[in-house]
Amino acid sequence: MGFDDGLILHLEALVHSLDKNTDTPIDLYIIYASLTAESISRVKFINDKLEAVTLILRPIPKESRQFIENINMDKARLPIGTYFRIIVPEVLTDLERVIYLDTDMVVNASLTPLWQTPLEGNFIGACEDRLVFYHRRVNAESVLFGKQGERYFNAGMMLMDLKLMRQYSTSFYSAQLALDTADVIKYADQDVQNLYFYGANKQIDLTYNYGLEYVQYTDRPLSEVAIIHYYGWKKPWMNMVTETFMHPSRRPAMHLYRQYHNEMKAILGDNPDVISVILAADQAQSGEFERCFEGFLTQTYTNLELLIVTAKGLTSDLQTYLKTIKPYYPNIKVVTGTMAQAVKQSQGSYLYFFNLDDLLSEKTALAQLVAACQQGVQVVYSGYQRLDLQKKVIYWQKHRSNEVRALSLAEHQKAATELTSLAGLLVTKDVAAEIVRQSGGITSAGLLKAATKAAFVDRDLWIQLVSRQI
Repeated sequence: MGFDDGLILHLEALVHSLDKNTDTPIDLYIIYASLTAESISRVKFINDKLEAVTLILRPIPKESRQFIENINMDKARLPIGTYFRIIVPEVLTDLERVIYLDTDMVVNASLTPLWQTPLEGNFIGACEDRLVFYHRRVNAESVLFGKQGERYFNAGMMLMDLKLMRQYSTSFYSAQLALDTADVIKYADQDVQNLYFYGANKQIDLTYNYGLEYVQYTDRPLSEVAIIHYYGWKKPWMNMVTETFMHPSRRPAMHLYRQYHNEMKAILGDNPDVISVILAADQAQSGEFERCFEGFLTQTYTNLELLIVTAKGLTSDLQTYLKTIKPYYPNIKVVTGTMAQAVKQSQGSYLYFFNLDDLLSEKTALAQLVAACQQGVQVVYSGYQRLDLQKKVIYWQKHRSNEVRALSLAEHQKAATELTSLAGLLVTKDVAAEIVRQSGGITSAGLLKAATKAAFVDRDLWIQLVSRQI
């Protein structure tokens, strides 16, 4: 695997999926040109938590970097690290065969059959790329490769015969080809390797590099796919409503990635305290709740329990949506009753109140609020924006300081009077539980009066929707 500091946040899902589904020990070599001490420490920490997979950091020697460092990357608009694949034979000189994997993948089955695949004298084994699938659907040819494009492969997964590649100095010659074609090619080293290894690569079953186009347009269940590859710019850590549109048929694959990611975060203990997110559902309109859920499902703080509170029952479309996502997020519960009953049923150390028709505007929102609460604060809230859908106007306060401020006594008392909604409040469970025990209900004023210390995050972390009828 080629690696840099920008990929460290996306390592967990891949290595956990490998660790969970392998039937044999795996050495995963991470080759890199430069990593910060923090990234190296993180990789080692992750390695200590794995059972069957061993992460091995392997720096790229200067003489190997010289193969690729002069390649013009302007047209590809990608980091030079994408060319690490070319120099794998010269970096891992002690190995004769490897499976190369991109980071934006999950492994859903044992890779032993792939590892045992005979290459029959070919340098590499790889799977066809989505471009072949697209050209086949529209009955067209590749502009750059013509008929040769019918065997165009995706370089995100390659079974590589390193011994044979070293014997023929493929790193040197493919790097030279990259230098000569940098102004013509579009997909960086992938185009280069398709040119260089044309007629010398074995086509492998798509199950070992299954892109989202295949998920959408073919009938193979995800349970029968060995490697899911999230190539392209639409990534599973993106919000599927506010950042990108994702076809419904592709969404289970996105949720599966997040499931692996969240499971690994739990193993690592990154977020030890559970946050119970209590969502008021009765006012939410169709089409708004998924936007809200995506805001929570893409938070960097992943140890969440989601409680959907309804007094009159959930709408049919919300029930269908919850049934679809619950296999990937087991800590989703429906509470039929009041907010106070949800507080009683919650399992978290912290409670975060929200309306199902509003949305979080930052992926670090909950992390910021918890960090404030961990300083001895019992109630913390933030700034927010108001979006008037009828007028198509958004309102916000200028000159946010982006600071966390402990409330003075006067500010504390003022907040208890002015805050009329629970939405946007993060509170400790013990304070909320005591309010419910004493009064049988829960309000923002009651929480602030009971809290001995409160804080305000002077930053707009969420958006309130008003005037929904348009």
